[in-house]
Order: sequence, then C-alpha cells, then structure tokens
Amino acid sequence: MRGAAFARILDRYGQTVEITRETGETVRARALVQPVRERRAAVTPSPLGTGRRDCFLCLGEPGVPLSETDCVQWNGRSFFIENAQAVRAGEQVSHWRAVLAARDGEA
Repeated sequence: MRGAAFARILDRYGQTVEITRETGETVRARALVQPVRERRAAVTPSPLGTGRRDCFLCLGEPGVPLSETDCVQWNGRSFFIENAQAVRAGEQVSHWRAVLAARDGEA
C-alpha cells in the first residue's frame, strides 16, 4: 500500500492522536487505533498481584515516525509505545505500526 493510499484511509477512518516526544515536543497526527484481541487476557504481575494489561495496535501517518521513547494520548488515555516500526511499500514508508500499552494507573 503506497503512502498516499494509506493517507486517504487515515483521512476517512483515522482518529487524532497526540504524540509527546522525549524532548517534550507534542505532535498531532492521524492514526487507526484498535485493541489487540487475544484468546487469553494479557495478565502481568504487579506488586499487588496480577492484573490485566490491554494493548492497542496503532497504525499512523508515514510522515510522523514513532519511537519507544514517545508517549501517545488517544481517547482520553495515555499510552507508552512497546514497539514501533516503519512499514514499507518498496522504498517508501507506507505507515508506522506500533503496539501501545496503557501507562501505569490507566488500565
């Protein structure tokens, strides 16, 4: 999928997200954000026992790179990026793919 084709999808179906860089800079962008559906709940240990940790898939604009040091605000919630990578179509970046997890206290 070429970058322009994905941009049209984001224009039509995307939502606004705010990305806060490690430097403190905030960037607004369009992205598709959906919960990751797994057969079993994502359970993680904590000092108070185990707890559910939901993850979200974020597909974002090709011109707005994502990094594990960024923080994403979406739908009134704050997320850290577990991993991020550019998705390429040939030599061009088609879009960015990231897995988001809720920041502490936002479960």
